[in-house]
Parts: sequence; structure tokens; C-alpha cells
Amino acid sequence: MSAFRFSASTVLYGRQSLDTACAELAAVGLRQIDLWHVENWCEHLADGVPTVRDTIRRHGLQIDTLSVFNWPLARLPALLDQLAELNGRVLITASAKPGVTVSGYLEQIDPVIRHAESLGVTLAIENHGATVIDSIESMLTLVKLQDSPALGIALSPIHLYNRGESAAEAIRALGQRVALCYAWDWGAKGLANWKDPTRQFIGTGNIDHRPIFEALQATGYAHPVQLFAHGPEDWPPDKTTVHLRRALAVARCLADATDPCNESA
Repeated sequence: MSAFRFSASTVLYGRQSLDTACAELAAVGLRQIDLWHVENWCEHLADGVPTVRDTIRRHGLQIDTLSVFNWPLARLPALLDQLAELNGRVLITASAKPGVTVSGYLEQIDPVIRHAESLGVTLAIENHGATVIDSIESMLTLVKLQDSPALGIALSPIHLYNRGESAAEAIRALGQRVALCYAWDWGAKGLANWKDPTRQFIGTGNIDHRPIFEALQATGYAHPVQLFAHGPEDWPPDKTTVHLRRALAVARCLADATDPCNESA
């Protein structure tokens, strides 16, 4: 049994209802989820907190994180309120476009951080490509300038990989400020089409996740590791579930340093 816990995002079933997404995630054996609420893509919070809470509970699930990319800063406090109502832990978003400094970006999000503090939850910034928080250096600068436990990093190995940087190095440098780590792979097909999922489930791409799990263990990471890929929302749900089940088996194998770990695991 792996020492790590795993979650997955409802965006994997983004063309489906939240009820279908929860049924499939529960069938895989997951108990904690990332609820996606991204405008014009996957708005799984659209029916409101009471309905969402009932749906999640009915399937024996809990919200770990709420992902709200592309929403304006002015909307984030209300989304933090909804996260807290759902007993979630972390709100995930990306930072500003390049052109603002890290300190300038922190000034913009300071009211959001303060609101997260008041609710006892965390705002986690993903190191997304083409944003001000995209590199190990920028992530370290962010958390050094703002030491609030209500601000953390949602660590994306694929964006560091595409920069030629090491996710394991980032984890060791950031330590407890890693609020979430994705188990997300990347192959050549992703460079051609970032919504082609065939080389994005862990164990199918080019990223070596063993050093990532070793770094998480060394730094005392205690949260679910999120299984993620872009694009499966366009697949039939049963196809996505086959790939997700396989990804979970591979992730557990890699986390436990068991050989061999591949798509047939």
C-alpha cells in the first residue's frame, strides 16, 4: 500500500455532469477530488454549493482542491468562500501574465491571501508557462516574500519539464510550501497539441516521477498527489476511466519504487 494518497480532477470528465464525474472517480477507488470550475470549459460548481456538496457526498467523495483558472482576482474571495463551505483545502489558480514582477503580483493578490487566512484555507499558485510564476526562481521568490501559510504552490512537473527544470529540485527547495503536486506526464504529442491526452497520464510520457515522489517524501508532503491530464474530457467516460485506473496503479508503483512501473502496471 502506497504511503501517498491520490486525487484526480473532475475536468477529466469535463464534458459530463458532476454526477457522472464523481461516479467514475469513485469507481477508480479515489476518495478526494479536485473540483474544476473554469468558465466555458468545465464549470462543475455551477449548480451551487448545496447541490455540489450533496453530489460529492452521495458518491463517498471529499473535495481536496478547487481549480478556478482564468477567473478574475475580484472573483477569488467568493470562490474561497465556496471552497470553505465545501470543506476543501486549497484553491488553485495561475498567476499574472509576464510583465509584472513577483512583488507586483503579490501586491495584487494580497487581499485574496488575507481572505484565505481568515477562512483557514490556502491559495495555491500553479507554476504555469507564460506567467510570472513559472520557474523555480519565481516560485521561491514568491514564497520568500510572503510567508503566510495561506499561500502555497500547486507544483506542475510538466511546466518545469518544458523549461528544462527539475520538479524534484523545486519540491526540495520549496518544502512545505508545496500545497499540491500533480502526477502529470508529458510527451511529444503534448507539444504538438496540449489537449492530446495520450502521453499525459503518468507513466506514458517522458517525465521520471520517481525522483518527484522521493522529494515529496523527503520534504514531508502530506497531501494527495493529483492525477491529471488535459484532453480526456473529449473521450467517452469509460475510456477515461480505463486510463485513470491505469495511471493510479502506475503512480502507486512509482511512489513505492516497485519495478516495473509502466502502462501495463
